[in-house]
Amino acid sequence: MGSTTMPPPQISNPFDFNVTFTVTNLAATANLQDPNSPLHKSAASIVAFQLDQLFKTSQLKKTFSSCKVLSFSPENIQDTRVYANCTFRNDSDPQKVNRVNVYRVFRGKTSGTSTLGAYLLDSDSLFVNGYNELTASTTMAPIPTINPFDFNVTFIVTNLAATASLRDPNSPLYKSAASIVAFQLDQLFKTSQLKKTFSSCKVLSFSPENIQDTRVYANCTFRNDSDPQKVNRVNVYRVFRGKTSGTSTLGAYLLDSNSLFVNGYNETTASTTMAPIPTTKPFDFNVTFTVTNLAATASLRNPNSQLYKSAASILAFQLDTLFKTSQLNKTFSSCNILSFSPENIQDTRVYANCTFRNDSDPQKVNRVNVYRVFRGKTSGTST
Repeated sequence: MGSTTMPPPQISNPFDFNVTFTVTNLAATANLQDPNSPLHKSAASIVAFQLDQLFKTSQLKKTFSSCKVLSFSPENIQDTRVYANCTFRNDSDPQKVNRVNVYRVFRGKTSGTSTLGAYLLDSDSLFVNGYNELTASTTMAPIPTINPFDFNVTFIVTNLAATASLRDPNSPLYKSAASIVAFQLDQLFKTSQLKKTFSSCKVLSFSPENIQDTRVYANCTFRNDSDPQKVNRVNVYRVFRGKTSGTSTLGAYLLDSNSLFVNGYNETTASTTMAPIPTTKPFDFNVTFTVTNLAATASLRNPNSQLYKSAASILAFQLDTLFKTSQLNKTFSSCNILSFSPENIQDTRVYANCTFRNDSDPQKVNRVNVYRVFRGKTSGTST
């Protein structure tokens, strides 16, 4: 309660960057992956300290705030993938503080992504908000400082099992499947109305879904001179859906028709039969939070189970009511639950998406105000 007497935070958004890289001399044991273990806490503290020092001694130091480690996960069997978040102040200059420059500062300060303190790094593993420069490309030509149009495209293949081999980036099966899927995606966009500025697609990973299926995580890039009125996540989604017969087939692969997401955007079967979606982008917000009195059982994580459907329906209703009774109610549309996942062993992380109409005022409807409404309506994110 005492915090309300302090000056209100600025309305503008912080400059947040998701920084991920692979450490080759740190094994991703169960202990390391457990946020409550001493090993996780020690490693996270060391990595965060190294990242802080890296940016505090760089040309971006003026508005740098801090870095924190979000998680560790296995990579290539014996290595560890680090997921971190680095934040810069709201008054940062976007011409200086952007994902390209954050990437290059990291790369430069780690001797070409090779060492971070005592840790050895995979030199091609660095991504900053999805941005990566392959070793070969950096020697050929400088990358423009403006950001490309990148889209995270995810979908489920129902006739491809997510075996351990398929999930291993070094296996022949992974390389073959990734190559085939990337080729099919390239052909899809190269023969579409978005072909003029399309660059390429690449597969980032495969993961198990619904026991026997496989979720594909891909990234598709368009040139920097793309027209955002034409090249946006809604149109990328619709091109994919149209070119795959309603998200049903991609080459030899059979797809789950409701599984397609492009930068978090999805049109459910029901909504598309009710009214056409405008071609402009909706105001979509990914809302995530942890519920401490709901266990993330296998049943809760299965979208086809009654428990999942019941919990998702209840939470969506609560979120809808929250925003419908707030100062943002005029252009609020709806919230839907994307997934549940385990957090801190006994808790559950909720991933939701809340949408506002296209005629919303961005001065009012933005992630800061959506955050504050949620926080205020839940007694400081408590109930």
